[in-house]
Amino acid sequence: MKNNGSIAAHANHQYYIKRHQTRSLQSLIYPDLLKDRKTDCIKMKTFLLALGFTLICASSQFDPAEITGEWRTIFKGADKVEKISEDADMRVSFRHLECIDGCEKLVFTFYVKSNGKCQKVLGVATKGAHDVYEGEYAGQNFLRIGYLSKDMIVFYNTHVDGNGKITHMTNVAAKEKRLSEEQKKKFEELTVALKIPKENIRNIIETDDCPDA
Repeated sequence: MKNNGSIAAHANHQYYIKRHQTRSLQSLIYPDLLKDRKTDCIKMKTFLLALGFTLICASSQFDPAEITGEWRTIFKGADKVEKISEDADMRVSFRHLECIDGCEKLVFTFYVKSNGKCQKVLGVATKGAHDVYEGEYAGQNFLRIGYLSKDMIVFYNTHVDGNGKITHMTNVAAKEKRLSEEQKKKFEELTVALKIPKENIRNIIETDDCPDA
């Protein structure tokens, strides 16, 4: 059970998000922590947990060549499934990812559907503290690469919409239009580890009839 202090802190956090949508969420969550980029592992984990990322403290350096290329969203998970339902803003279908300046920036090319019509979107996310990328699309998004292999990538995303509503999501994309059973199981495990129920995972590729990038 939360104590009065934690309840008050949570209420204040929600208030500031609603009043200051143009400010970085990273400056609102533990601002003293963000002053020092050399924070120890314990503080780093605390910060990521505040974003909804239950991650271990490990190296997150990726080869830009492994990220840049053609990708297709296969599944998405969310603790608020209405955010990834059909025609929802966050039901995105990746087409291309590109690392810029040694992955200091990530450029996303993707489609969303509105009233059944495909709309192409180009989004840019900039790396901030603790390798968390911040970008604007349908609100604010705070992403981290949770897993990467030569043909599979998983993103964790904390999304804050215009009303200050926070949604934690996972997104898995692949080079092909399907995942192997082993890859699917891996994604399910990563999603459940973020306290997103397995039943909240949605198959995106089965309704993805948008053009190539």
